[in-house]
Amino acid sequence: NYLSAMSSLILNLFLKKTSLSLSNYLIIPQSFYGHYYSYFCRHRVFSLESMLSFLIIQKILSISSTQLLVHILNLSKDIRELCGFFKRVPNVSQFSRFKSLFLRDLDDFFHNLVNITQPIC
Repeated sequence: NYLSAMSSLILNLFLKKTSLSLSNYLIIPQSFYGHYYSYFCRHRVFSLESMLSFLIIQKILSISSTQLLVHILNLSKDIRELCGFFKRVPNVSQFSRFKSLFLRDLDDFFHNLVNITQPIC
């Protein structure tokens, strides 16, 4: 099926391009962890790695609409689990809030990711 093939492609691209897992502290700045998990001192239903995986897959597939990728994740168990969403997918407003609350951290993260992956590519 198309979605399964697409998820395999995404996984292969992601792993080949980075050779690193998102949980590696070299990729995600420690300050980002601190900001994400201490914001309002709330328990997080979705891990930071899951939220970042969503954004990376959105960029790899050039999907401009968060709503479209949320829909794809709801249809594809493989892609959903690749992002780390095992029980449910966050709604569009959760992603929008994540992007606006952690804009500076996201900027640092993606700059760091480019610096790490650029020599590999």
